[in-house]
Amino acid sequence: MKMLAGALLSLALASAVASAYGEVLQPLAQIVSPQGEVEHRKADKPWRALTRNKYLFAGHEVKSGPSGVASVYDFASASSVELQANSWIKVSADGLTIISGGLSKPQPLSAGLSNVIASKFARSEQYTSVRRGAFKEQQACKKSLGTIRNSSISKSFPNIAWQNVCPTFSYRLVINGQVIDIGAQAEGDMITYDASALSEGLHSMRVEFVDEQGQVFRPRKDSQLRRLSDADDAKIIASIKSFGDDPLLTAAMFEDYGLFVASMRVLQRYLDKYPDENEMRPLLVDSYHKLKLYKKRDALARRYHSVNAQQ
Repeated sequence: MKMLAGALLSLALASAVASAYGEVLQPLAQIVSPQGEVEHRKADKPWRALTRNKYLFAGHEVKSGPSGVASVYDFASASSVELQANSWIKVSADGLTIISGGLSKPQPLSAGLSNVIASKFARSEQYTSVRRGAFKEQQACKKSLGTIRNSSISKSFPNIAWQNVCPTFSYRLVINGQVIDIGAQAEGDMITYDASALSEGLHSMRVEFVDEQGQVFRPRKDSQLRRLSDADDAKIIASIKSFGDDPLLTAAMFEDYGLFVASMRVLQRYLDKYPDENEMRPLLVDSYHKLKLYKKRDALARRYHSVNAQQ
């Protein structure tokens, strides 16, 4: 996959940043392709059967039964090991600790994977911990609206999105000078639009909103929206299949192509399916920030901190 712009941060640097704020945990390992009797738990929580790939954080434990096996990616050492049957390991900042049983001889792991993970979690830090004292309910009808400056759509992922400023405001989506009127939406913090009718290439775009008095509010500059080729769309679909159920790699790949709405959707679906994985919420917080969905960003950051406080 393409390298994320600015993603060449080391895992150690990102972990240091997270530790300094004491908020966003860095994934230290990942269980891949568990088979048979494999279980996982956080700290002293109850054991749960593990049948899917899962990122592991400090304090997580994994054990296998007589028929249980799995691959373990250790990001700190950039190595891959096999969890053997009847084994029990614990994850910490120092690496993998064997409580019982054993692991296979380490094999080299691609450094690119660690870089992507480090970059994603390091960026999310500033919108969960740095702003934690500034989380206030946003004004319901603040007369300000921004859209992401540069983004893409494709045949399979044609949606664009922006914040619903006010339930009584209507919108004017202007693409290449053509106005598309969108009525007020009484519910929800986000407006989406299917732009699949656009041709391949670069297009100018802006979103205006109209208040109850009919006053139109326009951004200072237009944004750039690119419709990717069908060939690129096919590559994206192939990459999704190769990533399996890994939300982080899939979301990062979408961002590489500028498909920020598709990246957001991947993380939303993952957290809807696995709501207990609070450690993954900062990734969606970061996604909301990129799309300038500030109401959603701050609401999710508050939820992240609330769950942390209860643990």
